[in-house]
Amino acid sequence: MEDELKDENGKWDLEKIAGECERELNGIGIPIGKIIRVNMIKDKYIFGKLVRGRRDGTYILHIPDIYINPRHKLEEIKTIICHQILHTVKDCANHGKTWEEYAKKVDREYGYNIMEHAAARPKAGINWAAGVIKKDRESDGRCCYIDYVERLKEIADECADELKKINLMTGTVSGVGFMKDKFAYGLCRHNHDGTYTIFISHKYGNNDADIFGLKGIMCHELLHTCPDDDSDSKLGIHGPKWREMARLVEAEYGYKMMAQSKTDAIRRTSDVIIFQYACPNCGGYFNIYDAAEKKKMSERGLLLCKWCLNAMNPIRGRDVDTLGSVHQLAGECRDKLQIAGIPVRLISGIGFVSRNTPAGLHNNWNGSYSINLPGRFKRKGVIDYKEIKGYLCRELVRTCRGCGNYGMRWEKYVKRAEGILGFPILSENRT
Repeated sequence: MEDELKDENGKWDLEKIAGECERELNGIGIPIGKIIRVNMIKDKYIFGKLVRGRRDGTYILHIPDIYINPRHKLEEIKTIICHQILHTVKDCANHGKTWEEYAKKVDREYGYNIMEHAAARPKAGINWAAGVIKKDRESDGRCCYIDYVERLKEIADECADELKKINLMTGTVSGVGFMKDKFAYGLCRHNHDGTYTIFISHKYGNNDADIFGLKGIMCHELLHTCPDDDSDSKLGIHGPKWREMARLVEAEYGYKMMAQSKTDAIRRTSDVIIFQYACPNCGGYFNIYDAAEKKKMSERGLLLCKWCLNAMNPIRGRDVDTLGSVHQLAGECRDKLQIAGIPVRLISGIGFVSRNTPAGLHNNWNGSYSINLPGRFKRKGVIDYKEIKGYLCRELVRTCRGCGNYGMRWEKYVKRAEGILGFPILSENRT
């Protein structure tokens, strides 16, 4: 009998086994949904999952391909498959009372171990429960996909509440799920009915991920549901209003919203930054914590900012607290001016200069400008934020057409900029 459920190579035919499981559940009166396809997947952290069709209510059953190995007993495989199929029954999308009643019935009728398996498996996202990773988790954290999705929904709600507390109102999220994408950590899809679906990379189920990184990417995607989101999904650009919201979240909760490296995206780290790439236009930053990654990134050459697609500048680790901070301040100021309708232009470089070197705005004659900051702003690694913001805004306004010589348009923009900052940006000496 078992040989009929194997292929010519002696491996289990998961599609045939799933079909037999469906017949068995129908045979004892369990009103399961319609499964139209069985897929084998490579997934090291789940026992299986269901994907429901958005229109017709049918399902696709995904089973890890490790179960084709004949070392797994048929009873074990059927336990796992029946567990998943029971989630197609009405009111059984979780592991609640109705699901348990049906699971116990299947165990009684066929001698499977669905309830025992459900009780013994690791809980979803055990490494999401705290800010540190528990190294001793069994079975590499594999469990039912439903558990992961339920925990993901909880985290989405937690993050939405955190954003609400700082007056960032998110849109309606009708679903969350996982995706496999080598080039993205998250995705926010705007649905036809006005709701949103958020997808999170499967990387967040791995050992090096933690709750801090997960909540950071969740907040990132939730900001795309906010009414003020001005991102361009086709170009991948995150607009100045999105970046303003991201900075607010970063300042309030510590999530590295403007960071762009894998380390900062996936987890919290207390390691020392040995190198940083920083964007002078929007303040985005790419932190590097080890020599191997530094070498890898240097071999890539020019690094473009993920948020605004402009070139980032390399900064040594010892200068991150000063020059890195200035890049972030310049990006913040530039975004504030842009949101206020002040047409500031591209900035490609920012740096401190010595007393004998002219400070201020420098036209690069290629459509971009550089800002040279007086060395007095750099005092033992401590930045005078209010004064330096005023200086940066002054020079940024000067990039606007007709403002290089402090004319009427300059006065108009300066007045508007001062209203945004809440303090004067002009010193007695304009130079």
